[in-house]
This record gives sequence, structure tokens and C-alpha cells, in this order.
Amino acid sequence: MTTIFLSHNQRDKDFVRRLAVDLQRLGANVWLDERELDIGDSIVSAVQTAIAAADYVAVVLSPYSVQSKWVQREMEAAFAEEINSGRVKVLPLLRADCDIPPFLQARLYADFRAEQDYATGLAKIARRLGIVEAILPVASVSHTASLDAATQAVRNFAEIRDIEVESITQAEPSPFSTESFKARLHDRKGVIYCHTSGSHKGQVFYVRKGIGWYYEYKLGGSGSPLGLPTSNEERSDSKGHPISFFEGGYIEWDPVTSFAMAVDTSSGMSRVIGHHRL
Repeated sequence: MTTIFLSHNQRDKDFVRRLAVDLQRLGANVWLDERELDIGDSIVSAVQTAIAAADYVAVVLSPYSVQSKWVQREMEAAFAEEINSGRVKVLPLLRADCDIPPFLQARLYADFRAEQDYATGLAKIARRLGIVEAILPVASVSHTASLDAATQAVRNFAEIRDIEVESITQAEPSPFSTESFKARLHDRKGVIYCHTSGSHKGQVFYVRKGIGWYYEYKLGGSGSPLGLPTSNEERSDSKGHPISFFEGGYIEWDPVTSFAMAVDTSSGMSRVIGHHRL
């Protein structure tokens, strides 16, 4: 499995989390500091080891990262590894307009400056990593064709997970103008969405148990400010809390307090929009 290290500034964390989820879904092994480091770890040692072990180091370029001494150190370490190995290792990802470091200016970058370019940028990374994007095609925009393709995608997903779903219906469009179909689980402990437009077209995501209930029945599902899910709940943050990512933010559940918290990140800033005890 190809390993990619994501070098970034903390102010670009929301974008990096989304990218990490998508790359893992496509089959990459992603090194992201908040998932890999524990209290007491030597940050310098862990990062140096991770960069040396990674097949690629993706540098998220933004006005914040190009001013970060920490990101500069990570780039220097990655370039040293690239020189020693004699092959391309550093991949520039342009998140926002900024002064690109001189040693990256001559390199082709993946452009993530506009939301509509996200899928293209992701595909470029996938090609470099040698992984193939597993997206079920939805060939027709007609309701019937889309429903047939979504139904098959959801049923395939449910069979793999050994879960029982109810009938599949068209979901409310998300605030990001993304269309989808959804299927509630027979036991009411989750919901499955299949995107039929947008950058995740044809992809299926499962929001399960407490987070799924909170998202669907309290926030309003796909019509909520969070929009559609873009990850599966099995992902966890550095605290070990269950977390699901969406087009416009994420929901995190704290097993100690039993509180689920919904955070809107669509504006580029993190804003809590609700919490509920599960």
C-alpha cells in the first residue's frame, strides 16, 4: 500500500482531513499527525521517521504553510529523501494562492483552489500514487437510471457490511447542490447515502449508530448545513472519538460525555452548530 505524508499548516486542517479521508478510501496509507501522534511522543523524531518511510510527501501550499517554519523543515527533509532515492517524492498541492517556494515552482501541482476542481486534483494524486479511484459510474442523469445505479451501489455496500437496508429514496439536495439517494437501516441505527452528482458521484457513505441518528433525525440529514457525508464513521480523531466528515463539516461523538457535536467548516472557519446527548 502506497504511503503519503501530508505536510500542512494547522489552519488548513479541515481541507487536509477531507483529503486524508478520500485518499484512504481510494486505498492509500495516509500519515496525518493528529492520527499518528500520542501524548509524550517526540514530534521531531516521529515526523522524520514518517517522512523517511513515506513513498510521497504532499505539501499543502497556502499563505499559512509557506510561512510555516515547521512545514519548511518537513519539505527540506522530504527533498533530502528525494535526492537520496533519485525519484520524485515531493508533491505540491495548491490549496490557495500564495508565494510558491522556488524549488516547487517548476513542478506540476494539483490545484485545489476551487471546490469544482477538487475531484480533478484528487485524481491527479491517485494517478501518481498508483491507486485507482473506485467510483461506480452513474451514466445517466435521469431519475430512473440514477436510482438503479444508486440502488445497486447501496445494496453492494450493505452486503459487504452485512447490514439490512430499507427501500432507497431520493434525498433532499444538500446546501452544496449535491443530489443523492438514501437508505435507512432496518434497525434505524444508521443511514446510507449514495451521491449522484458532485465530486463524490457514485460513492456510498455510511453514517452509523448515534452519529447517524443525530445527523438524520436532529440535524435534517442531507438538507442540513453539513450536507452529505463524505466519509464513514469508523474513522477516529486523535482522541479516539468516533467522527464522520461531511461536505460542510463533521460530527464527533465523545464516549465519555455521550455528547455528539456538529461543526460547520464550510466557511473556512470551525463553528459549532449543535450538540446533543446520545
